[in-house]
Amino acid sequence: MKSACGRFRTAGLQASDVRRQKVFPPIGGVFTGTAADYANRSRQGGKDDGPSLKKIGTGEGSQVYGWGLYGSNVRGVAEGYMKNGIRDPRVMAKNFLAANKTAEAAIKALKEGLKINKSVSEEVKKTARKAIKILQSGESIPETIGNLYEQTFFTDRAPGDESHLLKWYEPVSEEQLGWIEKGLQTSDFGLSDGAAEKLKSEVLSQKSSLSGGKLYEAVAEALGSPQAASEFLARAGIDWVKYPVDSYGGKGVKDGDVAGWNYVSFRDDNIRVDHKWTDGQLRFSRGGMSAGRKKRKSSRRRSGG
Repeated sequence: MKSACGRFRTAGLQASDVRRQKVFPPIGGVFTGTAADYANRSRQGGKDDGPSLKKIGTGEGSQVYGWGLYGSNVRGVAEGYMKNGIRDPRVMAKNFLAANKTAEAAIKALKEGLKINKSVSEEVKKTARKAIKILQSGESIPETIGNLYEQTFFTDRAPGDESHLLKWYEPVSEEQLGWIEKGLQTSDFGLSDGAAEKLKSEVLSQKSSLSGGKLYEAVAEALGSPQAASEFLARAGIDWVKYPVDSYGGKGVKDGDVAGWNYVSFRDDNIRVDHKWTDGQLRFSRGGMSAGRKKRKSSRRRSGG
C-alpha cells in the first residue's frame, strides 16, 4: 500500500538540500543494536556508513515509539536489543543450549516445540530449523551475537533547539502544531482531502491535551499506518521522537530526571555510522575513538589508572 505522503522532505529545506548540511552540533554516541545488518551498503561508496529505512522490521521489531530507526545514547540499551536476536538462529541455538545444558537436549526441545506450537509463524519455524542444524553441526557460537552500531545523528537546528523532536511524554508545542496545520494546507504533502480533513477533525481538535505520543498515535490512525504518520511528520519538520531510557512500559519521566535518551529517526539521510561491531568484533570504523572508549579512558584518568 502506498503511504499517504509518498516521498517526503523536511519543511523548509529545498529539494537539493534533502541530505542535511552537517554544520550544526550533532548528537554523537547514539547506539543501535540489531541481529540484522541494517547498514545501507549501496550508499556512499558501499561502506557501512548509514542505515536505511528499508531495513525497518528486520531487528527487534516492536516499533512501540513509532515507525523509524531507533537509537540510544546508552550503549546497554542497544546491546539489549541486539541480544534479543529473535530472527537469528544462532541466538535461538545459544538460548536453547543454555536452558537444556547439552546440544542433544536442546535439539530435542526445539523439535518438540515445532510439533507442539502449531500457531508459530513460518519465519520462527525456519529460524528453529536453522538453529537445529547449528546444534547438530557442532558449530561454534560466538559469545556476542549481532550487530552494534555507534552513530552520529545530525540536525539542521541551532544548539539547544529541539523543536524538531517529538517528546513522547511531553506536551506538543504550539510551534509543532503550527507546522502540522501548515502542512495540511500544502498540496505538496500529497494528502487526500479525506486524510487532511480527518487530521483536522480528529487530531488538531484535541491539540490542547496532546502529548507527543498521543499526537503520533492519532496521526497514524488518521492516515492509516505508523509509516504514513512518520513520513507526514517528517515533512512537517518533526523528524525524531525522543523518550527516556527508563520509560519502557509506559513510565513517563520529565526532562532532567532521566539517565539517558532514546531516539527514533523518521529519516535515514541524517544518520552516519561511525563504528560497527559484528559478533563483538570491530568491523568498521570511520576513525577516532568510540564514545564507549572515550568514557572508559576518561574514567581511568579520573581514578588515576
